[in-house]
This record gives sequence, C-alpha cells and structure tokens, in this order.
Amino acid sequence: MTDLMSTGPAATVEKHARAFRALWWASTEPAHHHLPDYGLPQAFWSASVAELRLTRLASDEWTAEKSEGQTPLERVGEVLFHARRSGAEEAVIAVQGALVYLHRGSRQQINVAAAGRTDEEAQNVLAALRRAFPKQTPRGCRVEMKFWSYNHGASSRDETIDVCNWNEVTSNYSARTVQRLAPLMTAPQVTETGKLALWLGPPGTGKTFALRALAWERREHVRVHYILDPEVFLERIDYVMTVFGDDDDDEREVNDRARLIVLEDAGELLGADAKARTGHGLSRLLNLTDGLPGQASHARVLITTNEDVGRLHPAVTRPGRCAALVRFHPLDEIECREWLRARGREDLVGEGSPATIADLFARLRGETRLGGASPSVGFSGAR
Repeated sequence: MTDLMSTGPAATVEKHARAFRALWWASTEPAHHHLPDYGLPQAFWSASVAELRLTRLASDEWTAEKSEGQTPLERVGEVLFHARRSGAEEAVIAVQGALVYLHRGSRQQINVAAAGRTDEEAQNVLAALRRAFPKQTPRGCRVEMKFWSYNHGASSRDETIDVCNWNEVTSNYSARTVQRLAPLMTAPQVTETGKLALWLGPPGTGKTFALRALAWERREHVRVHYILDPEVFLERIDYVMTVFGDDDDDEREVNDRARLIVLEDAGELLGADAKARTGHGLSRLLNLTDGLPGQASHARVLITTNEDVGRLHPAVTRPGRCAALVRFHPLDEIECREWLRARGREDLVGEGSPATIADLFARLRGETRLGGASPSVGFSGAR
C-alpha cells in the first residue's frame, strides 16, 4: 500500500496537543475517574480543524473487509492522537494535507470525517481511506443494513446480515399470510401506495424472517434502516429527522434506493392509548407517513407488533394510510401436516395443530413447550 503520510498540519496542531494529552492522562488516572475519556479524540480533531481553518468537510461510514490483521493506522497517515476502548479505537490522522477523525469498531465498522482546505482535498482523502479499508462485500444471501440508536444524539452503524431467499421460507407461512406477503416481495419500494406497512401476529409466526427475506428480495431497491430503540425514536424529533433525512450517497447511487425504516415489536406506539403511553410519538409517525413532512421523504416505515389489530389505534390501520397490513397466522392443521411430511417427520404429524412455525421447529428438535406458551424470541433455522 502506498504510504499516505503527510506532514502538513502536524506541526501546527502540536502546539496544543500537549494540553489534550494531559487531559487524556488525567481521565485515565484512577484518581481522576470523574473526568470522562469519551469525546477527547473528536474534541482534539475539532480544535485542530478550527486552528488550521480547514473549512471543507467530507464524511462516510462503512463496514470494512475483515483480514488476518488490522491495517495499521500508521500506514494511512501520521497519527496525532490515538485512543482505545472496549475493542474499538479512535484516532486523529494527518493525511495528504487534510485532518481525519477515524473511529474503527471491534467489528470493523469504519466512521471517518475528513477536513481539508478544498472539497477536492477532503474527498480525495476520503477516497484514500476507502482504499485503505476496503468496504465489505456481502456474499451469498447477505445484505448490509444500517442500525440506529440514540445516545447523546442519533448514531448508526452498518452491519452485513445473513438473510434468506423468499422461496426458501415460503412454506413456513400460512397460505393467508403468503397471499399478503408475496406482493411486498416484488413491489419496487415495498409499498407502491402509502408509506406505512404494518405486520402483526403472535410471537413465533415468522415476522423477523419475513423481514430478512424482504431485505434480500428488495436489496436493489430498498436499504433497511433498523431502529434498535423504537420507544425512544418517535419521542426525539432530532432522532427522527436524522434518520429520515440521513443523506446516504450509496443509496442514491444504487437505483435511487428507498429507505425502509423498521421498528420491530413496537405495538405500544400504535395502541388506542398510544398518546397517554408514548406522548406525541403516534401523531409524529402518522405525519411522517401520510402528512406533509412525509410527502418530501423517500422513506417507507415498516412496523411489526404482537398486538391484535383490534387493539391498535384506528388512525394507524385506516385504508390509504396503512399501505400494507399483513397478519401472520399460525399454520392450520393441513399446513402443519404438509410441513412435517416435507421434512420426513411423519411420526409427528398427529401431534395436533394449528401451530406457529416456532412450535414446529421445536417439535423437530424434540423440545416440549410448557403450557403452550408463546416463545419469547423468534424462530431459528427457518430456512
């Protein structure tokens, strides 16, 4: 790899580097644990950018290919500030006359911001970093999703996830559910009319695996943005605007992909008493999917819930607003028999039905369900 080291800004920032290093030392000493260590590399980068009057910024994030050993940061440029914590590392690096803040996670998630004197300089450095840390290429039935959470502001990370082909899992769903799901697997942007899709059904009926299949089948048209904390999401307007307004060059470049925002197990946001339980979250959701703010958005929203449709707020399920309402039913008696026979388990056919797909996989494994209780997690091995 060509050495990208540059001595450009290094001499200038050194004059205040000592103060930051002293603060870093203080934060790591046992007697000074009240001083937080988070944010210091970013603060160092920000102060240096201001000192150098670097007014053009470029940023990006991706998951890098995993290799035998990590690429040494010194091969990228001159490391001016470095910190490690919980398997991740942060660094401020001088590269080709620009100044870079780089965060590398334990699973090779790369987050960078480059500051230069011109847009071209900042973009060139960003391109050099992409070459130094090549983006992970999904192989097989794998897609890249963006996972969001809120902690001192909205933040995201890209993860490459194992998914599945719709044809591989169709037999795990009742005919009534397949009839409603199949059109979504072929719709260019998941929903052709309206921007809200609602999936509801008991635990163990396969909603999560249907989401994985949807991500695979629509991968050229949709990118999944998964909200890890839906109870926080709609109550934080800054969070909502960041996710809905997130500007992703990759999404625009690949067939102008829509953003599919997913909130799993978020029934409490949609209940008849939603306002009392979650404040203005429900009305904000409706505005973003059916109101004026939603008209300018290229995003779709998919919500899954275990709640019965009768317990949901009528404003959510009314025709025209909810473009796709899919009920996930357990397999009926005939479907259960066919499913077990297809797997060579004629001995289990007479054990009673209907059953969820989670129940059927439990039977294959010889597990006994206590009192017919619904599982607390989704099913595995549903391919």
